[in-house]
Amino acid sequence: LTAAEAAEGTDTNALLTLNADVSGATITLNSADGATQTGGKVTGTALILQGTLTGAQAYSLTSATNDMSAIGASVNGGAITYVDANALNLGTGTTGVVSGNKPIDISTVNGVLTVVNAVVAGDDVDAGTSTVSLTAGDTTGIDNALIINAAASVKGTGGATLIADHMNIVGTVNAGASTATLRQDDNGTAIKLGGIIVDATAATLELADSELDNVTAGTIQVGNTNSGAVTVSNAISVGSSLSVNSGSTIAVNAAISGTGAASISLDGTGVTTLAANITTEGDAITISDNVILAANTVTLDTTANANPAGANV
Repeated sequence: LTAAEAAEGTDTNALLTLNADVSGATITLNSADGATQTGGKVTGTALILQGTLTGAQAYSLTSATNDMSAIGASVNGGAITYVDANALNLGTGTTGVVSGNKPIDISTVNGVLTVVNAVVAGDDVDAGTSTVSLTAGDTTGIDNALIINAAASVKGTGGATLIADHMNIVGTVNAGASTATLRQDDNGTAIKLGGIIVDATAATLELADSELDNVTAGTIQVGNTNSGAVTVSNAISVGSSLSVNSGSTIAVNAAISGTGAASISLDGTGVTTLAANITTEGDAITISDNVILAANTVTLDTTANANPAGANV
């Protein structure tokens, strides 16, 4: 189907199955039973998903050759899974990406992924009480970025996962009391905490203090066991518990502060080097590695801001 406006189906009880190429300036899929992709690809400017879904119905378009410029969704009660070959914007004009409390999982194979500030009443990417996962994939070693534009917002209070080798979080992420995971796409990518907002170092995921402040979660998990070396290069202060994970070493070269009920956990598979202080306001500090002190005096303090009871270190 090729047309300036391509539409598949209507909002009836019929699963849409895409098994051939569909192209058009705007492709609109509207079904109460969602859609699946068994062959072909969708290509064009904007993909719009619509419909009120029930039960396990979902939109699942997962061909690695899909190539749209943007995706928008006004779906009530249906999970959304979409894969795009290249760069992709989330949100089109007055349409964000909304699933009605169902999971959202959107990724690029090899391209920048950008959450735009669509003209919507709520969050631009909104999984409600469910989970949201956004991935800017990279197959050529060019460190594609996951960008959340200024005034744009991502919500999934069941948990949020952001995956990219570079990130630019100027907007906000709301994982509620669940975990927000920020990690690399390529295994072995280094992570720098306290870096700059617009990442400039190759093969390094830089997360500025202000970017961490833009994430609301019970716990912010940075990295995983496939991450490269993690360095705290400038002071960071977090209001959510912080869990730093690495498949290599962790170097604390600048202070880490946990405020409110935030705990701090460092978990690498090598050695953690401490050259700066770590403080919390009554919550635990946990270091799971062997520790090297790289300064004459390093303080681990869980009694900051008049919390004399402290917590375990």
